[in-house]
Amino acid sequence: MKILMLGRWLPLARRGGDATREQRLARQLGRSHRLTLAFVTDEPNPAGAISALRAEFSDLEFAVVTRGWKTLSSAVSLATGSSATMAYARSTALATRLRDRLRADTYDAICVTSSSMIQYALDADPAVPIVMDFAEVDSRWWLRQARERSFPGANFYRTEAARLRLAEAAMARRAVRSAVSSASAARWVDTPTGSPPVVVPSGVDVDYFIPALRMPGTPIVLFLSPLECEADVQAAAGFCREVAPATRQRHPSARFVVVGRNLPLSARDLARVHGVEVHEHVADPRPLLHRATLAVAPLPAGASPPTAILEAMCAGLPVVTTAATADDLGARPGADLLVGPTAEACGEPIAQLLANPTLRAEMGGRAAAFVRARFAWDVITARLVEMVEKAAPLLPSAGAGNGLAAKADLA
Repeated sequence: MKILMLGRWLPLARRGGDATREQRLARQLGRSHRLTLAFVTDEPNPAGAISALRAEFSDLEFAVVTRGWKTLSSAVSLATGSSATMAYARSTALATRLRDRLRADTYDAICVTSSSMIQYALDADPAVPIVMDFAEVDSRWWLRQARERSFPGANFYRTEAARLRLAEAAMARRAVRSAVSSASAARWVDTPTGSPPVVVPSGVDVDYFIPALRMPGTPIVLFLSPLECEADVQAAAGFCREVAPATRQRHPSARFVVVGRNLPLSARDLARVHGVEVHEHVADPRPLLHRATLAVAPLPAGASPPTAILEAMCAGLPVVTTAATADDLGARPGADLLVGPTAEACGEPIAQLLANPTLRAEMGGRAAAFVRARFAWDVITARLVEMVEKAAPLLPSAGAGNGLAAKADLA
């Protein structure tokens, strides 16, 4: 098959395990199909990175946009009723080249992996099937930022979320198949009746997060819920004040360790709770995963399970989370992990694991096997590739009408 992939700028990862979902999908598609990779970059001098990328993906179509000018034009676009995200990635030169290629070549499918590139896909011949990988849905990120900001900044983010969501809805109607990376993301995507997006979660580098022999020592409970905003920190603070003291009454030496790469400054206040430590700027979590006794992720209802849960399980660490999160992961409560009906109720399974080393070893082993079977990147990308490969026969009879309607929605 000949496939056009419209996605983000993909600078090559320094370590294989750092490759993004898009990079892994592109590599998998490129192994068995003729792939054209198209993107926009605002890197001021991308020549070296482009050369490295071309060595792996020989067929590239890209545009370099000027960062300062594009920031200004994006703000103007938002003020005049368009999406700033899409305006930032808009290049007349790239659009022209892609139109010429789509006319001259016969592409079997188009794969879109970024909301900013939707505009180029909707310009394509409606007869060419499109597969859209929304992942966690870009407009949701803008809405989360709006909730953490005050006026007038919140209005900017909220408006952009709404504008970008219109483009995503248009693409959901145009695409013959859509994927998302979590059940909560699936609820955000507006698709035609009877064709909900397929949940294909992001994967784990199973050769990087390997299990380790855990020697007896100070009980360490890793806190893995993401702390991206003030609301997350407040929820974590409530959990720590409720669960940590109760746990330490039964296991006085137990330590709760909050870990993250880019924690908000307010997360440091969690260390004021007796028995709680905060580890910031942790680039490589494996040493902590291998020293820890267990991990806990008391996510609120509707939250997307973070990859950190799967990394911990892959490293052989038993995990305690909420029932909703286990359901999102497709994990078996009591077998692959332990659950509490609510975040605060996670205290009892934590105490149960701390008191039973045999149970910890058994659950850690089952957790690692579960992740390797269902969340290894090879498994995940194979599912995405299969969606693209099966798209070619799925040419909607009313495809031209769908494409024109979608473009009209963005006008």
